[in-house]
Amino acid sequence: MSQVNYNSLDSELRKLVILIKRNYDNFHRQYFSDLTRLQGEVLLIITHASSDVYQRDIEQKLCIRRSTATQLLSTMERKGLITRENVEQDARLKKLVVTDKSRALLDMMHKTAKDVGKKLIDGINANELQQFLEILHKMQDNMSHQIVFDTI
Repeated sequence: MSQVNYNSLDSELRKLVILIKRNYDNFHRQYFSDLTRLQGEVLLIITHASSDVYQRDIEQKLCIRRSTATQLLSTMERKGLITRENVEQDARLKKLVVTDKSRALLDMMHKTAKDVGKKLIDGINANELQQFLEILHKMQDNMSHQIVFDTI
């Protein structure tokens, strides 16, 4: 097996993320000047969930800290994109609910995600895509555990 260049792997993954983000950001700038990409992701998480969504779910799915999620959700609430509703079982919990204003935005976002997704996998066959996703999930799992650094 040939020598692996870990710096190159990290660099190539970073480039891909930047290019994907750039495509989404161009669309958002053009059509949703008041909606950030991250806010759009939150709306998609809430609408695609099979059960109630809470702040902790957003933190986990987006890999963001509690303080970041609090600020993000407060901004979205101020903009009228979501509401926080009480939960009967636990007064401390507030479920996140999209507003009518958000539903209209979501229709356009679904089309954009589909277009970007098609562009992303253009020229890649189903087997290659499946293999890539399996490897990507292994990498995500590897990086979800704390790294223990050897001291020099």
